[in-house]
Amino acid sequence: NYYSAGIVKVSKSLEGDERAVANAADTEFTVQVTCQVPDASGAAGATVFSGDVKLKGGQTVTAKGPDGNDVKLPLGARCFGQETGTGGAASHSVTPSTWADGVVVDTGDPDALDELQISATNTFRNPPALSITKEIVGSEQNGVDLTTTYRIVVSNSGSLAGTYDLADNLSYGDGISVVEASVASVDPSSVAVNSGFNGTTDKMLTKGQNIDGGASHTFTVKVQGKAVVGITATAADCTIDEGETGTGRLNKATMTFDGKEQTAEACAPVSP
Repeated sequence: NYYSAGIVKVSKSLEGDERAVANAADTEFTVQVTCQVPDASGAAGATVFSGDVKLKGGQTVTAKGPDGNDVKLPLGARCFGQETGTGGAASHSVTPSTWADGVVVDTGDPDALDELQISATNTFRNPPALSITKEIVGSEQNGVDLTTTYRIVVSNSGSLAGTYDLADNLSYGDGISVVEASVASVDPSSVAVNSGFNGTTDKMLTKGQNIDGGASHTFTVKVQGKAVVGITATAADCTIDEGETGTGRLNKATMTFDGKEQTAEACAPVSP
């Protein structure tokens, strides 16, 4: 005994970071629309329509039946939606999303169809984008004794968090030895570091480290070294010549993120 009293439309909005939203412009989303009539107690009763509505950002689409025509709903029908294809959004919401807060066909005039509205919003964020820099912030030489402090900064210019590994390789020149090396997390100091790091046999500074979007992690590596008397100029000059595997107080940092490596290096020469 139902008669047509309403139709239901779904609209899609995209929000978030400009670049990420632009990348999602051609993405098709899927919202499953369910419309039910109440039973005698007022609870959800018979389902009069259940189907997918596919649309892109900025579109408004009317729910269609198997025949391709607009679905006509009876008086009292209550509709809500659930998004089943979010297009990789960081978050999403549908209003209304449950029977309890569903929109209701409340006109009894079949010549003036009630237009129910379901709104779906997807928020997109720029993915993590990690980079690394390295510099020398302290360099001393007292005869053959060397003290060098390096600063390493890992930055995430994206909006979403990422995870990285960070290693540091001391590639000192021939005749320059590492006596002691240590790493400290400076900003924030809460980032866990490898206490066993020595820059030669154990090169890992931190592993599986999470970094929030927009954040930076700063580390310092302090190295005590020693140069032999009469070290050659080529071993001390911070230029890798043919046949050399190290030079001066060269330090190479390697960050691994998303299966790819980025490197940064800094070097302080040694006075022969």
